[in-house]
Amino acid sequence: MRIPSISSRWNWSWGFGLFIAVPALALALLGLRAVRAERIEREQQIREQQVQVARLIDAAISSKISGLEVELRRKAGQNFDEPERALSGSYSFALDQNNVLKFPSQRVYFGEQPTLIRPETIETLIEQSQAAKAQGRGAEALALYRRIIDVEPRLSAWAELSIASVKYDAGDPGAMDELANGKLANSEATTPTGLPVALIACAFVEQRPAQERARFTPLLEHTIESLRRGRWWLSYDERSFYDGQLRQILEQLKAKQLSEDRELKQLAALEQIVRRSMRSRAGETSHSFESAHDERFLISWLKTESGSSSHDGFAFSQDRLASLFDAVVGPLLSAQPFSIEVRDAEGQSVWGKLQGNTVHTEQLRDVRGLELAFSGLSGSRWLDQKQLLWFGFILLLVVMMIAGLAMTARVVRREVELGRIQNEFIAAVSHEFKSPIASIRLLMERITTGRLRTPESTVEYYAAISREAERLERLVNRLLEWQQIQAGRRRYSFGPASLIAVATTAVDEMRSQAEAKGITLETKIEAPLPQLNTDEAALTDAIENLIDNAIKYSLSGTKIAVSCASTDHHVCVEVRDQGVGIANDELPHIFDKFYRGRRGDMSNVHGTGLGLALVKATVEAHGGEVEVTSEPGRGSCFRLRLPIVSEPGAVATGSRESTRVYDPIATAPGSDTKS
Repeated sequence: MRIPSISSRWNWSWGFGLFIAVPALALALLGLRAVRAERIEREQQIREQQVQVARLIDAAISSKISGLEVELRRKAGQNFDEPERALSGSYSFALDQNNVLKFPSQRVYFGEQPTLIRPETIETLIEQSQAAKAQGRGAEALALYRRIIDVEPRLSAWAELSIASVKYDAGDPGAMDELANGKLANSEATTPTGLPVALIACAFVEQRPAQERARFTPLLEHTIESLRRGRWWLSYDERSFYDGQLRQILEQLKAKQLSEDRELKQLAALEQIVRRSMRSRAGETSHSFESAHDERFLISWLKTESGSSSHDGFAFSQDRLASLFDAVVGPLLSAQPFSIEVRDAEGQSVWGKLQGNTVHTEQLRDVRGLELAFSGLSGSRWLDQKQLLWFGFILLLVVMMIAGLAMTARVVRREVELGRIQNEFIAAVSHEFKSPIASIRLLMERITTGRLRTPESTVEYYAAISREAERLERLVNRLLEWQQIQAGRRRYSFGPASLIAVATTAVDEMRSQAEAKGITLETKIEAPLPQLNTDEAALTDAIENLIDNAIKYSLSGTKIAVSCASTDHHVCVEVRDQGVGIANDELPHIFDKFYRGRRGDMSNVHGTGLGLALVKATVEAHGGEVEVTSEPGRGSCFRLRLPIVSEPGAVATGSRESTRVYDPIATAPGSDTKS
């Protein structure tokens, strides 16, 4: 029998694995390549779609800005007291030939305005009245102020306020009501220098005692509100100065902090942006996004009409732009498989947030200084899933290949191990056969050559030949019995038998072998024992196998004890020796077919490795079990536990005088040692 080498089987397993793996890996790589090509094509389509979206956003923003400009013009024509006079975050501006920048909606200008020129007679009256008041000539000052009311009605509010101030200085307490009149905050009246009368009235509070200043609180509150809403035309410096003065006075009166006018900060930044962007425009309509002092605006210049010396335009703050982009970009983005972010020239976000990395940018053609940043394919998860599917396919193939190779290696190892065991079994069987055959041949040779001198010697030789023949017969029967068990054809003939008689017969059969080795064979039987339905010959052979093993693995001068006892439901046969023992790691395998322990090799004990397997098969056929305990160097103890069956025909032992076929697979499913 030729056992295949490990190397040849490994070569076959690797060849088989490569035969499966190489085409599968090639197919998987082709699939990944196809997915990658599909992704590149998809990205190119998305890139073209992004360019089209950028052009649509360009057009939509221009249209939206034009609509806002029309709305701003309409709002700018309304009176100050009309509701929603201006759009929040939106500014209209005009830069005239004198380089004066005006913001009509806020009524703030940057630059030097021409001095207001009045008739000389009115200027004279103004100077005389103010001089008389300053010098304490109250009656003269009152007359002059009343004359101003008659000749210049536009200064009547200022003159009346001055009259009330003169009266209050003269000791008239009723004049206080006119000085602290809150209606002045809603008046368009100005002083000779162009300042609002309300601001002059508020200045009187600093000249009043602390107990009287509280009466000016309504006037101060209404005046700062009108100032911030842009009721009066003021230069940026004037508005900033008076806003700070009024806020300081109110904080002292109300004992709490007031917020600054954020619009002033925006106007200061906007003034720089407008003048800077003016240098780069060519007179046509243009839009640009500019920033200064952390303030960012979209500047829209209107086309300069021929013959016009003013350059007009509009500005939109970033907050206003956010709502503009919500209205323009939001609807376009909702149906796209990517995200968009609007950025300025420095790469800072103006609107939106990318979902992923930037893969493409497009400059807005109609708004200089803004660009659209596009993310990757946020809606292409199906491509990623396909790619993951292919990667999973490759991984599955690799796992299957590794598992196949591992299973192949395991099968190869098992086959090699089985081949080794079979070779050892053949060698052991050959040795077992050779020993009795050689003995018989030697004895027959002595008989046939006439070397025996007495009849007693002849009888002894014939008896020895008979023992060797019986030994050879037992070996052949053991092999045949195992073959029947493996084929499922082993038949047991059950009948009434005494366990005491079975054990005694086995001991008597093995006593001469034990004595020949100098081993004492003892018996200890607990009487009486219940009678069993059993196959007497098979059970006797099982006990003999145990005694035979005990003799083989025991040294001269030791003892072997065979005992029988009963419990409520079982009878037990125990074979205890004082031999070499069995290692703990070998105990689970000693009942496997062809298995031989390491101590057997060290003790030079020969055998087939079938004895204990036959013992277990026989006991299980009787419905019992085999137990073993062992301590290396001190001996082993094998215990056969057979059930006591009171009713004939029970499954464990079969019916009286019946025959039963032993099926090792049915007895112990899934166990290789029993099949």
